[in-house]
Amino acid sequence: MSPRPFTLATGTYDTLQPLVQGRIRPEGLALTHLTVPCAARHRRMLRDGAYDAAEFSMGSFLVARARGLDALVGLPFFTRRMFPHRFLFVRAGDTLHRPEDLAGRRVGILSWQNSLAIFAKAALTDGALSTIRWVTTAHERLPIDLPAGAQVEHRPGCTLETLLERGEVDAIATPDIPDAALGPAPRLRPLFDDATPAELAWLARTGTFPIMHLVVVRADLVAQAPWVVTSLYDALLASQRAYERGVAQQPQRQLVVWPQHADARERFGGEPFRQGLAQNRHDLKAMIALAAAQGLVEPGLTPEDLFHPSLSAS
Repeated sequence: MSPRPFTLATGTYDTLQPLVQGRIRPEGLALTHLTVPCAARHRRMLRDGAYDAAEFSMGSFLVARARGLDALVGLPFFTRRMFPHRFLFVRAGDTLHRPEDLAGRRVGILSWQNSLAIFAKAALTDGALSTIRWVTTAHERLPIDLPAGAQVEHRPGCTLETLLERGEVDAIATPDIPDAALGPAPRLRPLFDDATPAELAWLARTGTFPIMHLVVVRADLVAQAPWVVTSLYDALLASQRAYERGVAQQPQRQLVVWPQHADARERFGGEPFRQGLAQNRHDLKAMIALAAAQGLVEPGLTPEDLFHPSLSAS
């Protein structure tokens, strides 16, 4: 039997290169990999089912599952994780340096359900959402109900970077470092002079490494061929392991001077970019709790509700 044609759309990640390059092959699938920018990929997958599988927003996926929308099947493989602290920016000349400095001010986020925004709101307010006036620039991918007391203004057609440079917001949380924060004379700068202590404090307090994206498969395809779930998941795992093995054997392949793999593994008690349900149950429960506090999901959603049953023991 010939392999089934299968499209997978993701961003660019070192851990996926063994799969993208064909050194790892999913059993029974003839894989075509597509590199697609986040916003377009998420929109096309949710609206059109444009790919057989895709990297997708964890925040929007939680909203979809909470509302009983089942067009996408989740795999507990998390392509992107990051702490929010080093993705908070202010104007270069401002005197803002701590989350407390933003109380009563305006902060730009992409959308209320954006994955980074979920964690940025928590990092900046510790749950007191009404202490900041939020400004969104992107449309909500799925309808949501804002929590009582939340002050949210929508500014379509603007970019977060532009709003900040114009002085229309005081800070932004953005998944990509703005161009205006780069170069010899940056107009924007990080809120934290050094984000690492704040990130380590978050890790010590919560025990979580925030999840941004997961991999999803079209539900209609899974209904026809349930085996594609485990085939793709196993291939994704094999790709990450092959990459990690290569870095361990040849650390010079990474373009950094002082690799800190041992330090990261020690701080996280193992592999930071861990996969599977079992190793991520705590992280997922914490994200669900934040999403519930922010009005995105109802209490009661569990990590087990998110993924295909065949991966419940992953």
